[in-house]
Amino acid sequence: MFAAFFVSLNGVGLWDLQQKQNDDDCQDYSSDAGKVIKGAGGAWTTKGTRAYKTAEAIFQYWVSHGLSGAQAAGIIGNVAGAEDPTFSPGQEEIGGGGGQGFYQFTPTPEDESVNQRYTKRFGKWTVKGEGDFVRTDHRYKGAYEQFLHASKGKSPAECAYLWETIYERPASIAATKVQRQSAAQKAYRMFGGAKYKGKNSLLGGAAKGASDAASSGDDDCDNGGDGGAVHGDIAKTALRYIGWFHYEQSHGESYIGSVKHPNKNGVTDCSGFVWFALAKAGYKVPANMGWYTKTMEQDAKGAHHWLHAIPKSKARRGDIIIVNQGGGSGDDGHTAILLEKYHGNSTRIVEEGGTGGDGGVNKSTIGPAFGSLLNGGSVTFARATKK
Repeated sequence: MFAAFFVSLNGVGLWDLQQKQNDDDCQDYSSDAGKVIKGAGGAWTTKGTRAYKTAEAIFQYWVSHGLSGAQAAGIIGNVAGAEDPTFSPGQEEIGGGGGQGFYQFTPTPEDESVNQRYTKRFGKWTVKGEGDFVRTDHRYKGAYEQFLHASKGKSPAECAYLWETIYERPASIAATKVQRQSAAQKAYRMFGGAKYKGKNSLLGGAAKGASDAASSGDDDCDNGGDGGAVHGDIAKTALRYIGWFHYEQSHGESYIGSVKHPNKNGVTDCSGFVWFALAKAGYKVPANMGWYTKTMEQDAKGAHHWLHAIPKSKARRGDIIIVNQGGGSGDDGHTAILLEKYHGNSTRIVEEGGTGGDGGVNKSTIGPAFGSLLNGGSVTFARATKK
């Protein structure tokens, strides 16, 4: 069932954050002022749902007021991770307690009329009204300004923690810390947080902090079609994407945009990145990242649809290393691309995950990247099959 949903963002109109379901996920919707948000309810991480559009509207509200993408994502992480993942304006506090709205304006003995004060000023519960109340109300303004200065130059996860401890101040910080930080990182990727550095005048001259600066440089999108590929050269192609993507055990081409138009802020795992590099360089791969480390090993040793197992003495730059323990899924397997002829655990590789954590495609060596998997794990070297 589809239902209309309206969120007022300015005094004269509404935003419609209708989004094209394109492959690259790199559209800029910041100019969609004056229209209507529509869509069905659903998960806030699913494009086209009411919750997604509201979350993006909140993100755009904060960056339009000078916050960095990381700071805006940190605020959203607190809403999605603990307060209200449905992103309903005026949401009453889950579990009781009297709080209301995205930012849970909560009556206290010293301030029993806080919600009446909000409705007197803004009437309806809206994205703009609730954000303006945080920035200007005598009770919340100080915490908001403290957050601005404490979080300048910080990562989305750090911003989520600072918003939680400075503004939200729940009874137990630890209870939802991880959920808030995880949601902040997702919001940063989904809404292109790296594009927004924040206003120096607002953030005390430190808008270009380490976390955002690390995400700058190349455009977020490879708009040159296959321009990011070196046809036939897997290693060179893979190295074109150092710093791209974020590690998450999620699978599917749409999570990275597409092979032709990849999204720098997309998410994938180790086998997903190897799949992308091979596809980009012109090699055979299963549809829609249809493999993981165990099935990669099985194909290399058996059917040879995509990979052929080779002796380690023959492994060279551009070949694939696959290591599995048990079923090979999740943390029980890892794969990477060799950057030189194999000569033991000091052989250089390019990978997603591994020593790079969740920070993106990175260069490493086999020993630290594969770690304990090498202790008793099944090690396979494989060569990709050209189309």
